[in-house]
Amino acid sequence: MRKTAENRKSVCVFSDLYKKKFPKPPVSGLPKESVWYDASTLTIAGKGWSLESRTYERLPSRAEKLIPEKPWRQSLAGAGVSIRFCSNAPMFFARWVDYNNEWAKNQEPANQPVLYVREDGRWRWLGTSSGKNTPIFKLINDLIPVKEREYLLYLPMGRGVRKMDIGIPKGFYIYPSLLSGERPVLFYGTSIIHGASAASRPGLNLVALLERHFDYPFLNLGFSGSACMEPEVIKFVSEIDACVYIIDCLPNMVAKTVKERFVPAIRLLRKRRPQTPIIVVESLLYEDGFLVACRKNRCEGSNAELKKWYTRLKKEGVKGLSYVTGKALFGGETEVTRDGTHPTDFGYRCMAKTFIPLLAPYIKKNLL
Repeated sequence: MRKTAENRKSVCVFSDLYKKKFPKPPVSGLPKESVWYDASTLTIAGKGWSLESRTYERLPSRAEKLIPEKPWRQSLAGAGVSIRFCSNAPMFFARWVDYNNEWAKNQEPANQPVLYVREDGRWRWLGTSSGKNTPIFKLINDLIPVKEREYLLYLPMGRGVRKMDIGIPKGFYIYPSLLSGERPVLFYGTSIIHGASAASRPGLNLVALLERHFDYPFLNLGFSGSACMEPEVIKFVSEIDACVYIIDCLPNMVAKTVKERFVPAIRLLRKRRPQTPIIVVESLLYEDGFLVACRKNRCEGSNAELKKWYTRLKKEGVKGLSYVTGKALFGGETEVTRDGTHPTDFGYRCMAKTFIPLLAPYIKKNLL
């Protein structure tokens, strides 16, 4: 992709940011006899290019100059990235530096780190970071019994994180948990996959729900308003040796861009990953489309174009393709979106129910 000097300058601002020193740590808010640990020394999950990307970023650093600016900016958000650790501490705190190079304060729910714990053989919500007018966030409401447990801390869905620290009382320990080495399930899509525009908090978007349900590695390459099957982005998707790709870009695409980009995207993925299954997803049906004609025509037009080219590829003998209709996404449920487009927490659970039986065979096969 060709860039003007002005565009290149605006894209590279994030590289310049990393040259800055971190702001001085806040000194108030943490109880006495407590200790801060740099979360980068723990296990970072939800990243496909761990050796090529900055600590909490989803794409490799080289992508900054190779893909359009909009998806690059969206890729900096922490959606799907989590910190995994084991600890016997009875209380946890967090503080983090955002892309304004400031210690974050007063975050909206989608950008409040959320803590889960493995208990009774499954992941359970334990706490959502809380704190007003202070950069020190409590991760749980009160003390819990002292016992070693495994924890999962989801990062903000709509904000970038430069640095994250976890605080625990002095005298207790914390260490990295082991990360599964299986080939991940990769979701590439719009704000609906990203989650920041819809889910009430990290951990409740579609990819996070499925990740915990299967207790299996998932990658969230959802880019709000920025997933249009751009060939530059598809190349990076194809670099990941996933057990299955889910391509869910239709809400960001009209029929014309589907016609131009869908077939080349599938051919590129199939060329680079000839055996990897690909699930193609239609746009959800806008909930107000039964009366708002332009909305109905928008999603039905792009869906029809997708179905047409998908059918042609199947007739040509392209293997490993499957298809999810927009009608099937919510399993027949209604009032599942916030604004006619973006799912509510209930909507995401409906979507998860649709995807669980679709993904189960691929995950089971990869675990054998």
